[in-house]
Amino acid sequence: MNRPSSGRPRVLHVLKSLPLGGIETWLMHILRRDRQSFVQHELLLMVEDPGIYEAEARELGVPIHKVPHNGSWLRWFADFRRFLGREGPFDSVHTHVAYAVSAPIVAIAALSGVASRIAHQHEARSLGVDFRKFRDRLVRRGAMMLYALAATKRIGITEAAIEEIAGRAWRGKSNCSILLYGFDYSSFADAANRGQELRRVLQLEPGDRVIGHVGRFDPVKNHKFLLTTFAEVARNDPTARLVMVGRGRLEPEIQALAESLGISELVRFAGSTQDIAAYMAMFDLFLFPSFSEGLGIVCVEAQAAGTRVLTSDTVPREAAVVPGGVEFLPLSAGESSWAKRALEMLDMPRPDRQQWREAVEQSAFGLDRCVGNLHAIYRQELGCEE
Repeated sequence: MNRPSSGRPRVLHVLKSLPLGGIETWLMHILRRDRQSFVQHELLLMVEDPGIYEAEARELGVPIHKVPHNGSWLRWFADFRRFLGREGPFDSVHTHVAYAVSAPIVAIAALSGVASRIAHQHEARSLGVDFRKFRDRLVRRGAMMLYALAATKRIGITEAAIEEIAGRAWRGKSNCSILLYGFDYSSFADAANRGQELRRVLQLEPGDRVIGHVGRFDPVKNHKFLLTTFAEVARNDPTARLVMVGRGRLEPEIQALAESLGISELVRFAGSTQDIAAYMAMFDLFLFPSFSEGLGIVCVEAQAAGTRVLTSDTVPREAAVVPGGVEFLPLSAGESSWAKRALEMLDMPRPDRQQWREAVEQSAFGLDRCVGNLHAIYRQELGCEE
């Protein structure tokens, strides 16, 4: 593929696939709003099977390329270099994958003559208590060195995220900055009504008090802690129910744990959804005990729905948008303390949904602000004038 007939600079976003994940949801918000952009957004995906968002991305006119990863990263990196030579020229490669893969991608893009190489960090794994292995620290250090040599721009979604790939002295580096996520919250306006229908679908009674969680079934999300905490909540409140939204390789293991804890009848595994707003509005409390997060987008979405959040203290403070909307608790406090606080928060009066949604819409997480800041980055990287 050569340069589009529009003559717009080509920005190649590199992702694994397009599932209902936080990064992918944010990028889809950008693509929907940025259809008339001065750049041509394109996607390179590593998974052959189509993700949920893929059909919509194509309908938006976004070119989608695929270089499947079939087990060997060395082979994939070689395939990626051949792809750049075959389908280029690209004006910018913008990576959204983990730094262990992203750093080599940036280096290959530099060797292939791509002028702009943007490393976009969406996680802060080193902050998690589960980030202890020497190999983990070595990989991170190697990625940071490779970025310093090959990336023309390093972006983090929070201070914690940019420190992950640029270190604590990132402010002194001219090519490092923060780009807070931005979202379109219009679907939250009538989410409460859709949430009522979800209660029927999930066979929840009118008096049930719903604790919710949204996230892929991955070790970093700490589902075991979530379940054992909920088990203690349920022992003290027979009306408590847990709804978990998401998919992932650990889902069967977590289902088995619910059985062994004797709470399987109180837990709903809801699978994937494209209507996060309805679930967030249905929840009476959002529980989020992740080991680490680059931001914790779902915490912002919960507040937009008027739902309080109890989260681990490794989630960046930027996720607390509405005063009193988010409470941070260390995982070291243990499940009993988490359960006690969850019960106390369930007893609090329901917030004013409209006020909370408006507060989030007017915050730094607004979509127009995010698109404008992203454009500024591209203009600087590509040498484009306003």
